Amino acid sequence: MFKDKYWDLGRIILTGGAACILIGGICLGTGQAQVSEQTQSAEPAASASQPATQEETKEEVVYATLSAAGSVDAVYVVNHFVTSPGTQITDYGAYTEVANLTDTSPVSLDDGEVTFTSASDSFYYQGNLGKADLPWDFAITYRLDGREVESGELAGKSGHLEIALRSKENGSSGQVFYDNYMLQIQVTLDTALAKNVDAPGSIAASAGSDQVFTYTVLPGDHADIELSCDVQNFEMPGITISGMPYSMDIEFPDMGDSLSDLEKLPDAIAQLNEGVGELENGTRDMRSGAEQLQSGSAGIQSGLSLLSGSGSSLRRGSSQISSALNQIVSSLGDAGLDDIDLGAVQALPESLGQLKNGLDGLSGGLSQLEGGFSGAYGALENAIDNIPGPEISQSDIEGVMSRLTETGDMYVVGTLAANYEAAQTVRGTFEEIRPAFASVEPVLSEVAGGIDQMSDQLGDALEGISGQLSGLSGLSQLRRLQSGLEELADSYSDFDDGLSGYVSGVSELASQYSSFHSGLRSLTSGVGTLHAGVGELREGTTTLQNELSDLPDLIQEEIDKMKADYLPPDFEPVSFTSAKNEDTSFVQFVLQCDGIRKPDAASEDSGEQDTADETFWDRVTALFS
Repeated sequence: MFKDKYWDLGRIILTGGAACILIGGICLGTGQAQVSEQTQSAEPAASASQPATQEETKEEVVYATLSAAGSVDAVYVVNHFVTSPGTQITDYGAYTEVANLTDTSPVSLDDGEVTFTSASDSFYYQGNLGKADLPWDFAITYRLDGREVESGELAGKSGHLEIALRSKENGSSGQVFYDNYMLQIQVTLDTALAKNVDAPGSIAASAGSDQVFTYTVLPGDHADIELSCDVQNFEMPGITISGMPYSMDIEFPDMGDSLSDLEKLPDAIAQLNEGVGELENGTRDMRSGAEQLQSGSAGIQSGLSLLSGSGSSLRRGSSQISSALNQIVSSLGDAGLDDIDLGAVQALPESLGQLKNGLDGLSGGLSQLEGGFSGAYGALENAIDNIPGPEISQSDIEGVMSRLTETGDMYVVGTLAANYEAAQTVRGTFEEIRPAFASVEPVLSEVAGGIDQMSDQLGDALEGISGQLSGLSGLSQLRRLQSGLEELADSYSDFDDGLSGYVSGVSELASQYSSFHSGLRSLTSGVGTLHAGVGELREGTTTLQNELSDLPDLIQEEIDKMKADYLPPDFEPVSFTSAKNEDTSFVQFVLQCDGIRKPDAASEDSGEQDTADETFWDRVTALFS
């Protein structure tokens, strides 16, 4: 029976091509795996004129029938030899039975050693391995409406069906096939019996009224397949699994030009880092200038506060002097000269001397204020001038922002831009009030000079009065004294008016300056924050530069890793049946699981079908039943 069954199979192989009939030419998904041309084209030679030196090669197609649960039922191997006619061949395998599929010549099996003589240049024989181990262990489970059921219980059932297929390495049969072979797993469902199919990870194709779901498992990976559907009166053909050496026709793009362009990125980042470094230096100088500005401004504010605080005393004293002079003049004019007490007049020089000393002290205070203001204003002006001008445009800032990807960096640059705008606002405000600041020192100098001039005039008058009083002997001299005092009183009145206006101006400047100084403190704080932020940005750009300096090489390494993952490895074929078979050029696996079929009442009633009515295709199908 064994020989008769596979004799017809051998005839089909010889006339139709072994790989085509026995699924040897299956295309695995998008991998475009190619079966050996020798397997696909197994036509025997038209003549036996091959030279005797033709190199001998062997191919193995391993067939296995599995239960619907994935356990191995039987394994057999179709061995194909390409050799010279008349060559005696010895092959090895742990076969329980062998059969010639090419002609009627005998094939001998003796303790795992198979010997035969090839009558042509293409010879096929089959060896039965029984329940041999495969490189993969498969487990297929079924759940109907959430309950796990045996495959034999599913035929004719309805409900929500879930099919799970798992695979793992079977180390006992050799790791070489597991590591170098890809699997194609096909699940076929009748669209009339299975609806709402969910088969993630599969490629679906229609085949008449059936829908075929194909899964691809790469070498070294395990299958983890989940498929669900709603079934009615369910049955399905068996799951088919094919395994062959991994072959993937992938043409990776030439990354030379792209990587060449990408090499510009590290240079651009280096330039960015250099620019951020210059910005950091600028903000450091800006921070130093802002601190000097705040210090100088504090001195100005202190001087203005002191001057404003003493202004009321200054005005009160000056007013008293003016009143006293006017009172003296009035007294000299209203009273008769005959009634004047010359002794009291003799005390006038002492009073005028005290007035002169007061004016000298006021002049000295103003000169000291002028010196302090000059130094503070110089520091203020220098600090403001050290603030960089508006050399960075809004478009420059937006350009930098557009090249950033990290939210933290964008926040830092946004803060820097806001502080930069605030600094420019301070600079612009100072430029507007610079003339007012510049006019303070000349006014102080002018006022101090006027007081000095009045003090000198008062001194000259004092000397004259003292001289005149020392020799005062008559009314004519007293009248001259009265005239000089009137002139002094008039001049001092003008001075007192000017002094009053100056003190008011200083008081107003002092009250306004506190707001300006508060703004300078905010500016100093903001510039400090700006500098700290730029420092953090510099650290980030430096890290970015260091990490991306060899970016093209890193990308090339990743491309090489991807090629290693997806391109076929260097694999030397080995025999599945025995390590003694050294000339094996190709090995393929074709596995067929049992289907889920409803009992055929007609066949049960009529008994076994007459084998005489079977066709070649019936017998091929019977191999998997």
